[in-house]
Amino acid sequence: MEPVGAMLLDPKTGRRATVDVYGRVQWWEVDGAGALVPNALDQAPQPREMQQEIDRLRAAIQQTLDENGHLADGDNCTLILLKRAMEKK
Repeated sequence: MEPVGAMLLDPKTGRRATVDVYGRVQWWEVDGAGALVPNALDQAPQPREMQQEIDRLRAAIQQTLDENGHLADGDNCTLILLKRAMEKK
């Protein structure tokens, strides 16, 4: 894997990073042969992990709305933004 785009250098730590078009940061390190390799400790979450997080948050939002739906009954209420977001699935 080769870095794409401009390489950023953190002057305090000497770490190198690239940022892709989606704003994701990929950190790089120099291996024993002097080649740049992705730093496995700083990789972004994988799609499955992100979907699990989305599902967990949706479930928590839905539970909150189920338990407190009476607070989301008008346009100017406490939970209206959550209610509208859940309706847009």
